Amino acid sequence: MNFTFRDRLNLFVRSLSLQGSWNFPRMQGLGFFFSLLPWLRKVSGDGFKEACYRHLGYFNTNPYMSPYVVGVVSRLEEEGKGEESVKARNSLMGPLGAIGDGYYWATLRPFTVLMSIALSFFWIAAAPVLFLLIYNTVHLKNRWSYLNRGYLNAHSPMEGASELHGKVFPRFMERMITLLLGFILGLAAFDTRTPGTALLIFGAAFLMFRRQWRTPAILGMLVILGIFLGFFGTEMRIPWSG
Repeated sequence: MNFTFRDRLNLFVRSLSLQGSWNFPRMQGLGFFFSLLPWLRKVSGDGFKEACYRHLGYFNTNPYMSPYVVGVVSRLEEEGKGEESVKARNSLMGPLGAIGDGYYWATLRPFTVLMSIALSFFWIAAAPVLFLLIYNTVHLKNRWSYLNRGYLNAHSPMEGASELHGKVFPRFMERMITLLLGFILGLAAFDTRTPGTALLIFGAAFLMFRRQWRTPAILGMLVILGIFLGFFGTEMRIPWSG
C-alpha cells in the first residue's frame, strides 16, 4: 500500500497536537495514538482494535522529533509487524528526545532568540516576526521531512535518526550564537558603561570558545563578579559618546 501525500499530510497535521492531551500516566501517549489513528484504520483491517491497544501506552520524546517515530511505526504496522512497531517506538523515544533537546532547545531556540534581539537594536517591530519566521520555518520543515524519513528507514530506524540534522547547520548556529552573544553584550556594555558588563563579555566569549561555557561553577562566579563590579565599579567612558 502506498504512503500517499494525503496520508502523510494527515499524519503530519495530527502530530502537531501531540501534547494536546498530555498527562502524567502516559505523557504524550494519547497524542501519539491520535496521530496514528487514521493510518491504523487504513492498514489494520480486522486487527484495528488490537492495533489501537498496542499504541495507547506510554510515549514521551521531544515533540518535534515525534513524526519520525510516527513514520517508523506507520511502515511497520503497514507490513503487519505490530509487535516490532511497539519495540521501535519504545527504543526511539529516549535517543530522539536527547537529539531533539540538543538541537531545538539548546541550539535553534537560543540562535533565533539572539538573532531577534540583535535585530531589535535596529528595527524592534521586526524582531518578533524574525523569531517566528526562522523558528517555525525550521521546525515545521524538519517535522514534515521526519515523517517520510521514518517511513523509509523503518527497518534501521536508529541509523536514520543519527543523520536527521546533518552537521553543517548546527555548527553554523553554534558559531553564530557566540558572535551574536558578543555583539549583544558589547552593546549592553557601551550602554551601561560599567566594567562588570565588559568582564562578562570577554569571560563569556572565552568560556564559549573554550567549550567550557556549561561549567556551572565557573560561569556562576563570573556572573556574580560581573554584577558586583557592575554596581560598584567605575564608569566607563566611550571617547566618541560625547
